[in-house]
Amino acid sequence: MAAMHFDDFATFFNEKIVGWDKKKGRAIDGGGLFGTVVAYTAGVETQGGATLHFHGLFWLANFPATFKEENAWKQELEQQKDENNRVPSFEQQYCDYADSVANPMYPVYEYFVDPSGNLKEDLEPIFHCPCCATGAIKSIDIGLRAQFILKTDSVNFERELSECSVCKKKFTTQNLRKECSAFVARVASIDVSNLHKRVLDLLSGSAGSFPLPRALSDASKAQLRVVLNDGFTRLPNAAVESTCSHRRGGECSSSDETDDDNGDDDDTVPATIPNEIQDHIRSTLYLTYALKLSQEHSFKHHGSCFKRNNKKGKRVKMCRYNLPDFRRNFQTMLGLVPSEDSNDTFDDELHFKRVVGCEYLTSFVKYLFKAAPSNHDLAFLRGRSILYCVKYTVKSQETVDSVTIVDRLVHGFQRALQRKKMLEEQNPDWTDKMRGASRLHSLLYQLTGVHEVASTLAAL
Repeated sequence: MAAMHFDDFATFFNEKIVGWDKKKGRAIDGGGLFGTVVAYTAGVETQGGATLHFHGLFWLANFPATFKEENAWKQELEQQKDENNRVPSFEQQYCDYADSVANPMYPVYEYFVDPSGNLKEDLEPIFHCPCCATGAIKSIDIGLRAQFILKTDSVNFERELSECSVCKKKFTTQNLRKECSAFVARVASIDVSNLHKRVLDLLSGSAGSFPLPRALSDASKAQLRVVLNDGFTRLPNAAVESTCSHRRGGECSSSDETDDDNGDDDDTVPATIPNEIQDHIRSTLYLTYALKLSQEHSFKHHGSCFKRNNKKGKRVKMCRYNLPDFRRNFQTMLGLVPSEDSNDTFDDELHFKRVVGCEYLTSFVKYLFKAAPSNHDLAFLRGRSILYCVKYTVKSQETVDSVTIVDRLVHGFQRALQRKKMLEEQNPDWTDKMRGASRLHSLLYQLTGVHEVASTLAAL
């Protein structure tokens, strides 16, 4: 059953997300989320917990597959430029394409970043403080040593990484997201007391497909900005009040399970909110909290963060996902110039725009999240970074075809089944769901924990 579900999802992913018809062996008319696929390859394997997954490699039409093709594209664009320089460069087109696919920023922050797009001299956009009327959120320079420590397995506390330039309130990543969510919930008069349960229902599919914020018309965008500006002006005047109280709510309490603020703060609620704008804010809050549950990396890290990641000659374990991410490129860039106080060298990789408050958030594809709301990540690989991924995807899988090995695994399956039956007899209060889940998980682990196997063998 698990293998059949995996195969169904793989087919769904190829057809609806990638845009590839497996039966016809060609791309679907119009392509998929990433463009039109020319060809692909994928290898199926399992993890220790019997989780089936595949590593895929897709070639896209009208996209440079090698640096030679990329350089030819750059030269062609240079020749097309006119005196007004109106033809976007290859780098700009590449970054625009990446921004159209993925984003490593909480959607609720779109309400706080200066919509005019004007950047300060240090390329940091204005991020309005959710606690005072005139402040802006700035990142705190914690130094390279603290950044290093936060990427190790010795972290046992969440550090404050940003503060308001006026009221001087400091925020952890969690607190900043909560304060911003609480502000827009009060502005739109949205009851978020059951946000946690509502989002879990949406993620499970029991409440329908996950709603994404709908695109607003220009008139609605202007009206939304008026509503938000009205909310900002109703905040405490930080020039007079040097500190601002911590408002609980907007999502949940510190346990993220309850919420005392139901969005009924009369000081920040305008008279009327159009339904279109209220629905947009509500779906943005849902998506933000769902990303918190599925895409936010734990500041304490996980065991998988340090899998096969011990540096030779070093005792310290570093997070192999390189999180938290302290890079402050406030617009997507192709190539990143290292800072003067770092040992990094110039690279030609693509780096997504990343604003303050998103240090622990991995990149997500919103349309993929709507179709399959679960943890995922997306990165655009170039140069040396792509070599390992190509080799890993097309490697020879450890296929199990020995009769002796299959017999041994099947016998292990049967023995485990007998043990499960004895355990269930000792726990008569277990429900059918509890018995089925326990039996299925342990049997699949018994069958797939020894070798990397194909999904057909996992279905035995």
